[in-house]
Amino acid sequence: LSTAPASTLYRFDLLYDADHFRPITQYDAGTHRLHVGVDGISHGDYHYRDHPKQRLDLSLSPTTPTSLELTFGAGTADLALGGLSLRDIHIKGGAARTTLSFDQPNRITCGTLTLEVGAIDLTAEKLGNARCDRIEVKGGASSVVLDLTGQWADGTNDVDVTVGVGSVTLRLPESVGVEANVDRFLTTFDRSGLLRRGSSYYSANWDNAKTKLQLYVKAAMGEVNVEWVK
Repeated sequence: LSTAPASTLYRFDLLYDADHFRPITQYDAGTHRLHVGVDGISHGDYHYRDHPKQRLDLSLSPTTPTSLELTFGAGTADLALGGLSLRDIHIKGGAARTTLSFDQPNRITCGTLTLEVGAIDLTAEKLGNARCDRIEVKGGASSVVLDLTGQWADGTNDVDVTVGVGSVTLRLPESVGVEANVDRFLTTFDRSGLLRRGSSYYSANWDNAKTKLQLYVKAAMGEVNVEWVK
């Protein structure tokens, strides 16, 4: 997924297995709802490795305010969402590798970015550029890397991360105040650069920071690592 030319509402190329799937391409001008993808038409077990490769390349207008909902199963997803106009974002993936990036700031303010992933490797880059008030990440047996650099809005922004079995790496900008609340079971926590106050951990600049991140991390049977980025 990527950004289309400003004059294009949407554009896509779809490669699919016609013996087992049918394409979905619907745009309702009344509700302004676009539905693109494939729907299964065969019954019984389907093993992806035994069939032709399927691929969707989708680009969206950078100037049209959009509520984005993506759902996919096994496979790989590369989502370049920088420079779009996203009001809210919901991404649900199964057994896949997913890379999500915001190389440019979102053109409008976003309410919530939700990432629901299963047995997956997830890397999310420059999430501050998403300009979302709240970010929620829910993972099963996952390896999650969250790069929280970018242009956060002034004030307090919430990041909520829940991972079952696996690891979480948090890349934190040094210029932003950070409060971390960590609920862990059989999980190591690298608290480098964070000072404990009561049950929470704070960056040294928390009290005076103009922009703040409140992190809520829940993890079991894994590790939580912190990396600071200038």
